[in-house]
Amino acid sequence: HHWVPNRTLPRFPRGSGNMKVWTMTDGKGGPTINMPNLLRSWYFPALGGFLYGYDIGGMAMVLEDLTSAEYSDTTWYFAMSQSSTLQGVVVAMVTLGAMLGSIAVFRFESALGRRREMLVAAICYTVGGAAQYYMGDDSISEGVAISGMCLARVLYGFGVGFAMHGAPSYIAETAPSTLRGSMVAAKEAMIVIGMLSGYCIGAACQDSVGAWRYVFFAEVPIGLMFGWGVYTLPPSPRWLALKGERVAAESSLKFVMPTLNKSQVEALLGEASDKQEHLEGNKSPSEGSAETKEFSITGAIGELTATRAARAGLKAGLGLVVLQQITGQPSILYYVDTIFNEVGLGNSATIGLAVWKLFCTMIAVRYADDRGRRELLFAGCALMGVALLSLTVVTTGVFGSSGTAYEWSILGSMFVYIGGYQVGFGPVTWTIISEIFPLRQRGKALSFAVFTNFACNTIVSFGADDLLAFSLPFTFALFLLLDVYAVYFVYGNVPETKGLSLEQITMMLEKFAEMPMRQPIKADEGETKGFLPRRDSAAILGALEDMQAVEATEEEDNSDYGTSTNTRRS
Repeated sequence: HHWVPNRTLPRFPRGSGNMKVWTMTDGKGGPTINMPNLLRSWYFPALGGFLYGYDIGGMAMVLEDLTSAEYSDTTWYFAMSQSSTLQGVVVAMVTLGAMLGSIAVFRFESALGRRREMLVAAICYTVGGAAQYYMGDDSISEGVAISGMCLARVLYGFGVGFAMHGAPSYIAETAPSTLRGSMVAAKEAMIVIGMLSGYCIGAACQDSVGAWRYVFFAEVPIGLMFGWGVYTLPPSPRWLALKGERVAAESSLKFVMPTLNKSQVEALLGEASDKQEHLEGNKSPSEGSAETKEFSITGAIGELTATRAARAGLKAGLGLVVLQQITGQPSILYYVDTIFNEVGLGNSATIGLAVWKLFCTMIAVRYADDRGRRELLFAGCALMGVALLSLTVVTTGVFGSSGTAYEWSILGSMFVYIGGYQVGFGPVTWTIISEIFPLRQRGKALSFAVFTNFACNTIVSFGADDLLAFSLPFTFALFLLLDVYAVYFVYGNVPETKGLSLEQITMMLEKFAEMPMRQPIKADEGETKGFLPRRDSAAILGALEDMQAVEATEEEDNSDYGTSTNTRRS
């Protein structure tokens, strides 16, 4: 990419006159990109991920003070200190809220749209953070305070469910195809930055009377910034096109790519050009437009599997979401905290781990659009596999089962595992599920994937303690086998999507779904020279190029026929 300063481009969405902005092109004849607007379209939605990560880090740090008679400054510290179950319930309320939020998104995403989903998330974040702060008031009775804290965290989690659907969808549907992977992966990096911020602010507030409340109060101004920033953005162009608002969709596309011509707009909104037949009358371009079609569970499920592309996308997306969790990530994080305590490492180790996660995530951000999604997934699974093999061997005790060398060997392997996860499954899964589903099914399919993510995380997290207590070598060997299966699954079911528009991905999935597992390669004489893997990205992209070439030829033929007809009429 090269940078082109001081281009005069139109402002959007309101106001008159021109402004000097910094732009970028891909050097391959692609559209010029308005960089300030591109960054706004990423940064403000990504704040939704930041606030999710911030709560994870902040809550981990303040939990000890919440149970302290000296530092809690509440009427309910004793109940918290006497029940580890109650502590777990309070922490888990955000995950419960996120699952409920995902269910609500599944029902209302089509009417709300991505932008309004994020506005709902901002309200939940702001009110939930303020309520958690208020529950620390020592004048509130124990029962009311604990119940209020749980409800406040459910509300906060409800916002997480909306944000984790709306943010990646909006970024994917707004970003240029050449930058989409890196931008959605960078949203995952914002979650890690949020965790790191929560750890740091929580550590700063530790061992100070009542200071834990300010960790939650910090969520309020960030939530307000999130809401204000999203409010200033245009609606998602693909959502508008799906609703039949072509003029508004074109304006929204030009918010980031202002020099698009008519043919480029048609190419980017190709799949969405067919207006839904049940939309009646003229609607305003606001995202609050609602469909007249009545919602039903059977209808929604039928819509998710309506086409070959939808079924292929659902299989790839849900498979990645499940494998992201069952390959051991929640259990490894649980166990690494235990090792930190045994080795005598405190907050500095936790913060250092967050920094390591951020560094590895930035590798995915850097290479998501250069090397592709599949390559990062394979690299991440390879690192995870090496680490899990090491953990399986070390924990059998063949080299000893205690001592400093044993503990540091486990810690080193876990850091390799976490690095592999953050290079592959962590950011790339969110990138793929934000782009792999066809436009008409994307909203409901993504909300289903988000729900599945939180549900699997909850199941694996609750089972982590018992599984690790049963047998460490068995647990790590089980995760290793699942990691090997993940490589097989990615190879056979996840296509490469780098550089393709969302509409091209849908076209590719149709071809992808009908290819046999081993595609024969024919010689000129008709003999079979060998076999091409069904999921070979070059073969699929080649098939897509053939489809596009046929379409272009048909358009040219139609144009020539129209010209000759007009000549005859004249």
